[in-house]
Amino acid sequence: MQAVHIDQLVDLDADRDLREDRGDVDALAESIAELGLLEPLTVIPRADGRFTIYAGHRRRDAVRRAAELLVADPDHYDLSAEQAAARAEQLQHVPCCERPDLAGRDVLTQIAENGERLSLTDAERARGLQLALVDGLDARAISRATGIKLATVRAAEKVAALPEVAQKALATGQLGLDEAASLDELADDAKAVERILRGSHIGYALAEERHKRDRKAKAAQLREQLTADGYVLVSKPKDFPWSSREAELGDLADAEGNPLTVEEYGLADKHAVFIDSASYAEPRPVHICRDPEAHGHTRLRHTGYVSPEEIARREAETPPDASTRRR
Repeated sequence: MQAVHIDQLVDLDADRDLREDRGDVDALAESIAELGLLEPLTVIPRADGRFTIYAGHRRRDAVRRAAELLVADPDHYDLSAEQAAARAEQLQHVPCCERPDLAGRDVLTQIAENGERLSLTDAERARGLQLALVDGLDARAISRATGIKLATVRAAEKVAALPEVAQKALATGQLGLDEAASLDELADDAKAVERILRGSHIGYALAEERHKRDRKAKAAQLREQLTADGYVLVSKPKDFPWSSREAELGDLADAEGNPLTVEEYGLADKHAVFIDSASYAEPRPVHICRDPEAHGHTRLRHTGYVSPEEIARREAETPPDASTRRR
């Protein structure tokens, strides 16, 4: 260990520094002003004679703050101005542990060191693990070096592919790292992720999206099979089945009064099928006749549908309103 003047200590490059906010160092600065820096910084020697801080940025900042506090208010520490100035000068020589063997392992050092200091946020930890993976380190090696569970390392890898809305939720603390990782199956669907984040229960909302995706996939598979079988696919008719002209085959009978079957009538002219996937149940094919009366079919179930012919008949039988009669 050696003492390094504080001006010789250099920060990590911004794109390698995991912390976005080092937090308030005043309490730590008060302790350093009284007792000095008890925990050395971990540094790596540079070619220009200075040292890059790998672990201890907050402590370095606290040392600077401690020196300011001493000079600003010596009485607070029961010191004279000269004594406070001397102690402040002494603090400028920071105890450091030189670790050239850690060169190139800055990310792992920050993650491991911060496990016992001011904790990294989930977003900062995720970024660090992602950087370590980009550096070419194996997930298991990262887990061993940092003491972080292998599942968490792999979670950070998943989070990297999530849409921006999820990244922001992680950064603001709305999502934890494990919660964010659970959304990886929706990495290609930003709108679905937005819907989940609007809910109050991530797990429930995710289950809903999974079910929705599953129904959509099954509907697509069913649509492909029905097309291959030669059926005509249409959209669900408006107001079906309560007042639509169209009716399900099973709700119709032929001229002899026999219910229509899909096997016999499904491929007939003006007959079609739509996929009912609106409910929570499994998507199902609904075989319909698009104009039952024109085909001589009889409706077996009462509906609110009124044919144009029936409308014309009723109008013909309805006497004119008294107000429209000739005087």
